[in-house]
Amino acid sequence: MENPSKNLVLGEAPESDEDDGMPVITTMTKHAHADSVAGEASESEEESSNPPDPARTHSMNTNEPSETHSTNKPSPAVINTQYDSILHRKLREHNYLLQTSFKDFLHEVTGKAVRSLNNSNQQLMKTQVMLQETASALKSCSNNMNIVHNKLSASLANTVIPDIRIQLPPPIPRSY
Repeated sequence: MENPSKNLVLGEAPESDEDDGMPVITTMTKHAHADSVAGEASESEEESSNPPDPARTHSMNTNEPSETHSTNKPSPAVINTQYDSILHRKLREHNYLLQTSFKDFLHEVTGKAVRSLNNSNQQLMKTQVMLQETASALKSCSNNMNIVHNKLSASLANTVIPDIRIQLPPPIPRSY
């Protein structure tokens, strides 16, 4: 005969499959408040009591590319069986989606910044070409002004100035 009020001890998994339909049991201790679900083991105590999987630790510590790094999803062989609950699968799935969303966001932001910088660079290059053309035109104008100044100075310095007469054409009669 089953006792309707079962107590769940943190850190111990239930021993039968009948506990799957058990409601959530809330327990209070002096130091912590925890919600425990029947059929689920406590994660913090299992993590500290079980040593980490050497294959998982090795793949995380090496710089060699592996399946987990290339696809960003951990392979089923690497995932420790104690972390293979629905909650953990959903957590990994949401973490993967968050990671891809964040990467997409960063690519979009950096892409916009790169395009903006390229546009600014192109505008600066066009401005530089225009300034070089303007400087060249001003240099040519300055040279022409110096030539005119030298010729005018030479002609004014000459004591013999020819007599130049300009005849004006007769006025055109207007008909009224």
